[in-house]
Amino acid sequence: MAEHQEVPPQPGNHHMPEEEEHLVPKFRRFVRWYKAVYPGIPIKIMEKMAFKPPVSSYTLTPNGDHAHRMVLDTDDPAIQNLLNTTIVRWTDNDRGSHIVTAFSPRANSRHTLFVSHSGTGDLGKNLELFTLLMERTNCNVFSYDYSGYGCSTGKPSDANIYADARAALEVLVHTHRVPETEIVLFGQFIGTAPSIHLAMRNRNFAGLILHAPMKSYGEIKMAPFKTFLGCDILRSADKIRQVVCSTTVIHNEQDTVVPFPHGEKIFTDCPGRRGEIARSLAPRNQLDTWDLDFIIEFITNQTGNFADLPEVPANN
Repeated sequence: MAEHQEVPPQPGNHHMPEEEEHLVPKFRRFVRWYKAVYPGIPIKIMEKMAFKPPVSSYTLTPNGDHAHRMVLDTDDPAIQNLLNTTIVRWTDNDRGSHIVTAFSPRANSRHTLFVSHSGTGDLGKNLELFTLLMERTNCNVFSYDYSGYGCSTGKPSDANIYADARAALEVLVHTHRVPETEIVLFGQFIGTAPSIHLAMRNRNFAGLILHAPMKSYGEIKMAPFKTFLGCDILRSADKIRQVVCSTTVIHNEQDTVVPFPHGEKIFTDCPGRRGEIARSLAPRNQLDTWDLDFIIEFITNQTGNFADLPEVPANN
């Protein structure tokens, strides 16, 4: 009698063990029940993971004419000089948060960088970045603290970060009188989401610079559970398809927090992309000399020209 031979498994015929097959629909039913009984909880869990505001690194003192002065301990003369010339103002977003904005003018500047920071620090912790950007690009620098960061009130959330950005933009345009055509949006990590949100369907901005952008927060932190949870935050993958202003991306191929394919996808899907993606070698959330040279070239030669860009896509 011929010896029995085990038939190797065929592609596409793999089956989950019976006991595991029963667990999948049970888990899905549990998720549906959980979302029905505790609406908004999955989103709040994601927001707790994404937004981790530190203890404020600065305080504010009145400085006349509805302005304030930022106060913090520093021995760096460049940062101290920046503090002496920075105009700090409060504004309210449309969700009830009181937001701190900071405008640092630069003599003979043609552009203003509207910086949405990475979310790992507040305005005080980013002063070194602002000083570097001002000195190297000769641009004004404007930034703001998200709800719950620094001296801004409220709680950080997906909805609030977009409301914060909109409110801050109103201050820059209407209080500091900087037209959108002179504004280059600059976002890092979490800050790329509100930067893309502002640029979406707006032809007026001079440009958009994204440093380590992500398709969404769920895609980098909770990808295996995102489908089951049915929610996500900081979603930029769809919004980037509606950005028509001149856009570039800087991303380190070795980034372990936001993998390089995220930045590559954001860049590829953007109708307003210019040139090639910049493959940074700098440590996370930092810019090296090559990155800064790339930013200078982009601001000098790639911003403000919309002649060959497509029409703004309709909303899906």
